[in-house]
Amino acid sequence: MLQWGKGSSFHVFQEAISKVAMEKYGHAGKMFETNVKYVPPLPLKKDYTIAGLDAAENTLMYNEAIKSYTKQIQDMNMNAPKIYGFIEQYLSAESMDEIKQHKDYAVFNVEKNPVARERFDGTCKAYEEHKNAALAKEDMAMDFFNGLDSARYMQFKVDINNNMTLNDTLRHI
Repeated sequence: MLQWGKGSSFHVFQEAISKVAMEKYGHAGKMFETNVKYVPPLPLKKDYTIAGLDAAENTLMYNEAIKSYTKQIQDMNMNAPKIYGFIEQYLSAESMDEIKQHKDYAVFNVEKNPVARERFDGTCKAYEEHKNAALAKEDMAMDFFNGLDSARYMQFKVDINNNMTLNDTLRHI
């Protein structure tokens, strides 16, 4: 098992995995150097109030920044299992045995699979905390639907879109 101390190769492992992780996962890969999960800064409305632009333009820029922020959070959460697997592939059997002995192993082993609903709830809470206009339930449902991982939920999304198109077509007959 890689360990700290004289003769340890842990620092070599950490540097190597850090470089590859940052290349593959961007900011999320920084955690190998910082030992802290990267959290993108939340956009502040005051930073999107630019002189010379009307309120609607400032609001539009701010809303786009919130969308970008939300996408970054979603991407990081969707990449969490990939990063977990990325780490595991470089560990020896002995290292995995040690990790499995950790008191919190059952928790962090399960959490490698983020849940879309929790991310959506967090995004809604952040949206409301910034005193944005209330969203219609239909818009919230579509935001949740559009936020689902396309690779994982492709067939579900195709089926829903086909049903919406069919219902819309039938309504106009």
